[in-house]
Formats: sequence, C-alpha cells, structure tokens
Amino acid sequence: MAMSTTTISQTTTMSDAFAVESDHHGIFSFKSVYEAYITCRKRKRNTINALRFEVNLLKNLFDLIRSLSSGSYQPSRSVCFVTHTPKMREVFAADFSDRVIHHLLVPKLEKIFEPKFIYDSHACRKGKGIHAAAMRLKSFMNCVTLGGRIPAWFIQLDIKSFFMSIDKEILLKIIERHVKDETVMELTRKIINYNNTLNYIYKGNPELLKKIPPHKTLFHTPANKGLPIGNLTSQFFANVYLNELDQYVKHTLKAKYYLRYVDDFILLDRRKERLLEMKDKIEDFLARKLVLSLKSKFFLKRVSDGADFLGYIIRHNYILVRNRVAGNLKSRLKWFSKRMIVEGKIGSKKYCIIHLRGEMIAKLRQVLASYLGHFKHANAHNLTKSLFEKYPYLKHIFTLDESDRLVPQYEPPFYPPNLRSQYKWFIERYKDYCLFFQIGRFCEFYGKEAEKFAPLFRMKMMKETRGMGKQCGFPVRMLKNFKKKALFAGQPYIVIAESGYYPPGLKRRVITEIKKG
Repeated sequence: MAMSTTTISQTTTMSDAFAVESDHHGIFSFKSVYEAYITCRKRKRNTINALRFEVNLLKNLFDLIRSLSSGSYQPSRSVCFVTHTPKMREVFAADFSDRVIHHLLVPKLEKIFEPKFIYDSHACRKGKGIHAAAMRLKSFMNCVTLGGRIPAWFIQLDIKSFFMSIDKEILLKIIERHVKDETVMELTRKIINYNNTLNYIYKGNPELLKKIPPHKTLFHTPANKGLPIGNLTSQFFANVYLNELDQYVKHTLKAKYYLRYVDDFILLDRRKERLLEMKDKIEDFLARKLVLSLKSKFFLKRVSDGADFLGYIIRHNYILVRNRVAGNLKSRLKWFSKRMIVEGKIGSKKYCIIHLRGEMIAKLRQVLASYLGHFKHANAHNLTKSLFEKYPYLKHIFTLDESDRLVPQYEPPFYPPNLRSQYKWFIERYKDYCLFFQIGRFCEFYGKEAEKFAPLFRMKMMKETRGMGKQCGFPVRMLKNFKKKALFAGQPYIVIAESGYYPPGLKRRVITEIKKG
C-alpha cells in the first residue's frame, strides 16, 4: 500500500507494523483502519488536525489499532463551539483520530441497518439528502392531488430537542437487537455512552454558550440522554433511533405519503381528520417507545398552500427557494462586498476597486457555489440572475453557464498552452482596461497595448523579445505608483499577478485587482 505522501514515524518500524497487522483482521485490521482514515480525510486533508495525524501516520494508525484491539480505546477530547447557521446551536467536533474510528464503525453498522431503513428516510444516507427529499415531497403532492385536480392536506411535525432527548439505553437496545458482533457492539457502547462535556476545549466566545436554551445543550442534559451534534455517528444513530418511528408510521399506521429528514417529517392525505388522528398516535408512540415529544407548534395545511420544508417552498408543480435562504445569501454577499470593494472619488469622477485576494475569492466561490447548488433544485433562475444585478461586482469575478454553475473570470477556464494565448485571453476580455501583466519581476505590455499605454505612463518602448510585438514595462515594485497614475488619469485597470504554475509548466496568472470607472 503506497504512502509516498506520508512521513513514516521513526518510532514505528515496518516489522512492528506487520506484527500488529498479522494479529488483527476484520474490523480492526490495518486495511480497515487505513481505509477509514482515507475516507475521513476527504475534503479535510489541509486542516491542522488532519495534518498532525498524517505527519506520524503509521504510528497513529497502529496506536488506534492497538487501543481498539486491547479494548483500551476511549474517545479523545472534543472541540466545542457555537454555530449560528441556520440557528444558534452547540456543536461538539470529535478529534481527528476519533473521526477515523467513526468512519470505521458506521459503514459496519450501515450494512446491517440500511436494508431496514424505509425508502423515505432522507438524512445522511447515500443517494438521499435535502434535494432528494424536496423532489420526493413534490412528487407526493402531485400524486395525492392527482396533479392538482383534487384537494389534499399535509401535516408537518418536528420533534422537540431531538438530539438532546435521545435515550442512550433505548438506542443501545435497538442496536443490540440487530448487531450480534460483540466487538462492534462494545465500540458502539463506548461512543454512545461517552460524555463529551467532561473532556473538551471551547473555541469562540464563551458567552454564546449561555445564550443557548438549557434544553438544547449537553451541559444541562442528564448523563443517560443526548448525543453531540456534529459527529458522523450521531447522525447515523439518529436514523437508527427514528427508524422505529418510520416503521410504525409505514406499517402500523399504513401512511402512504410520509417522509422524514432527521427529526422533521411530513405526512400527506386527502382527509384532514386522518392526519390529525395519525398525529395523536405518533405522539403517543414517541412518548411510550422512544421517550420523545413533538413540538407543540405544527403545520396542518392544504397542499395547494405549499410546504415550507428544508429551505424550499414546495408545491405539487414547482419548488421555490425559501425567502430566508435567499436573504441569508444576500447578507453573505453584502459581507463580501464590504471587504472586497473600495469606492472613492477623484474630482467629480467616481471609481470602484475590487480586490480579488486569493483566500477571499476562494471563500466567496465556496459560499456562492453552495447556495447556487441549493437553488439549482428549485425554480430559481430569475433569483440567481437578480443576484448578479444587485451585486454587480460578481459579474467581474464569475459568469454563469447554461446550468447556472459558476465560471471564474479571474483566469482562463483552460490551461493556456503558452504565454501568448494567456495574454490574449485577458486582452480580449478586458479591451478597455489597462493590463498590469506580471512577468517575473516586471509588469509588461505588448503589441497595441504597449503602443497605447507607453505615452500615458511615460515608458520607453523596448526591443521585441517574446514574439508578441512591441513591448514596454516597469518593475513590479513600482506597481503602486503606476496604479495611482491610472487612477488619476481615470483609466480602468486590472492587475494580473503570478500565482503558481499550470501542469504544463506555464506560470499561472490571475486577476488580483480590478479598478472600474
């Protein structure tokens, strides 16, 4: 098994490694634990905890194997923090080594429970999720109303303080009914029974914890209750726990149109009385079997009114993005604009400078792509279009393709074969701008651009050296002065800086600043 990207610890020899591997197979084999590590590090490889683990990868993996095999494994210290989206809540993030264990255990349990879950349990399952749940609800609405031709109703229910109310003893009994491997069960018990509040560090403002209601925090939950929000295992155990409800609703109540996402669930029927009757029976079942209760507030509406569910307004024939979701994105875009845009005035002329700093652009792209991915599953083309009208700076950074996916405009969308094609791409896109194009320690102009801007900046024309026509330029260290000259001349400009290399070896160049007006 190749590990060329990993530094092998000097304290763990390969002979030790093979000795441990030869003693353990199955769930605690080196192969299983290593595969769990590979899954765990996806999209998190550059985080501090993941890098620390990887520096001494072999030692850390075999330490985990030894502790698991000897039965001495105990979860490590968690990181506690408060998140504000979509609402304020307490999160306990497991240590990276513990997350490796979670990715080791959950697939073993999934093989047992996935065949037992109902089709319309949509949270944290492969091939499911928010978008699949929204489309499924739309399909249900269409079926129950016969395409909108007959009236029907839906009832939307939610469990009160769900994660804090999960009874650990009941959860373990449910799992024990189906899992016969004592090794798997012992590890499951350790994770479920672990009290995160006894070993954690807090990140952020401690005052925020005081703002969380007592019934929504593990710090005020009895030791036999509650699972930490933020762990893969908690999400999976939530599905196991509420599978009892799913089975009851589908097989005892015989509900034809029912779907659940975590602790939010919806039932549809053509008779309002039938839905109220099922609500009462569900409430009784939750109290008796799972020691849970429904929130007092629930929604009983006509299907024609639409359901506000999972960030969408869903009707039988279309789906809209919820106003609050669109509002959240607009707030984020406003936040970015304050940090990226500088506006000013020289005499009577206004100007605007957009700063495209690497980390900020990456963050903006991530946020925008996430929301547009959500919008893509709704009838939201006009909403997406309106964002680019309301925040025009976006047009200078991205465009949208036919599927409303982001296409960056701060660099070519392809690997340029040579410097000439790279320069040409920027010139064709920004014909009216002055391009401060970095070549090593200089900013250079070529061809018609050189002829146009040499007089403005009093630059001397130089002998052709790159096969790109006449040229002129100045040292990069003088860029600040030249930007000022362009600013006072009312000349729009773009700064194109070097940033690494493309795979063929050509320097990668990206726009880092745009001055309009």
